Amino acid sequence: RVAVGTSTCAKSISEASDLTLAIPRAITWQRRQMAALESMKDLEAAPATSAALSMKEIEEAMERGATSAKPEGLTLQQSEEGGKTRWSFQDEAPPQEAKPINDDVAIKSCGATIGVGLFARRKLEGGSVILRNEPIAHAARGFDGARCDVCLAPVAKSVKCKGCAAVVYCGKACATSINATAHMKNGECKAAAALPKILPTCLLAARVLRKMRADPAINTYVRALKRKSNLDGDDELRAAAQVVKQLSGETDENACAAVLAVLQRNAHSVCDDELREVGVALYPRAVTAANHSCRPNIWPRFRFTVSKAPVLEYAVLSSVEANKELTHEYADLLDEHRRESLRKNYGFVCACDECAFASKAREAARTQLRTKRDAMEAHLKKEDWAAAAALAEDVARLEGFWAPGHPYTALHRLRCAKLQNLVGNEREAQVHIMLALVRLVVSHGKESSLAKEAADMQARVIHKREGRTLVEDASSDDDYDWRAGMRPW
Repeated sequence: RVAVGTSTCAKSISEASDLTLAIPRAITWQRRQMAALESMKDLEAAPATSAALSMKEIEEAMERGATSAKPEGLTLQQSEEGGKTRWSFQDEAPPQEAKPINDDVAIKSCGATIGVGLFARRKLEGGSVILRNEPIAHAARGFDGARCDVCLAPVAKSVKCKGCAAVVYCGKACATSINATAHMKNGECKAAAALPKILPTCLLAARVLRKMRADPAINTYVRALKRKSNLDGDDELRAAAQVVKQLSGETDENACAAVLAVLQRNAHSVCDDELREVGVALYPRAVTAANHSCRPNIWPRFRFTVSKAPVLEYAVLSSVEANKELTHEYADLLDEHRRESLRKNYGFVCACDECAFASKAREAARTQLRTKRDAMEAHLKKEDWAAAAALAEDVARLEGFWAPGHPYTALHRLRCAKLQNLVGNEREAQVHIMLALVRLVVSHGKESSLAKEAADMQARVIHKREGRTLVEDASSDDDYDWRAGMRPW
């Protein structure tokens, strides 16, 4: 049910997409400039040398971090000269105040080459939630089984739409909700019944188009978003546009293609607590203004409620000073092709310190870490707990490759605790449980299901150590109050 045996990190674009233009994990609107990676050729040779690195060498590369840093007050700029791309450092223009969102954050203009970004208005502490927004539109995407079209909950005994059977609901509450009623009355149900299969991306695009026709503000917002510039010759996009045209009732096929192109770069993948993708959604500008970084300081997490759309929260991963930019990641940070994926799918090459100034040794160590992670997950699938536990310990020692407070490190510590329990190492399991709980409270929130599970595991450890026994009703996990039996720290 939780960490063991479940892949909790972002997959590559090819694994997480239902067609070329489909939405990959952790997507959001980017306004990053095209930035230089002067050492790209050298870094391509890194995977070939990674196999020779020892665990100690990988740890040293992690601790050193990037070998260089961007000079203070300068930014990388791109220019074209004689058919060749030139990169140079230019004076960095200070961000200009554009639009305060709340007391914590504001959208600021960062210049024509970058666009806009999300910035802290005051000092923010790790674990705090700085933004909450409901989506403009959303659609379910169930890689691990059917998902409710309204609340995205997993569906065991589904309630299918009576008109089209193309969407399912988790129960009566969602089947009679406002969203389900709109699906029946606006023509989407009738159109879906005539189609053999509907991809989540197409369903989302159709819903966005309906919202654009109904609300001029949404129409203006979507039209202003960045998108793929050249839509000619993209056969898959055109084929998807024809499906969207039928679902939305839109008469202009080019408008459908344009919205699909917008979603390719601006939609968010909706993920559950274990970072499994369960849907796709387009959120308001306050959400999509956040730029990418390979050392993110915020994380988009989602709150699910029966009969309601998923609410996105931006949680701060570690303390951020006032006027600093707030960023999160658009791709798997251990993906060796992440920079190429960012360039292809979002139109920019990442120029953060982690990418632009990474050493060959650090990239080689990152490659070997990815190999260890993949091997660990392979052993989990085979239920080889001893081998998986050993590899999981190696990955835990290298968590410095992720940003402080990153949710993957929290999930991985919980996984380590369960694996160590399975192989009989209770002392090591206790350490991982404690670390997992601290991290989960920051990245997922103390009210999340995983944080509560880690707290329950820790309570059981304490009761066992003190010679007490928890008595619970086997029919429910929530019938006993473990907090009442714990002594004050």
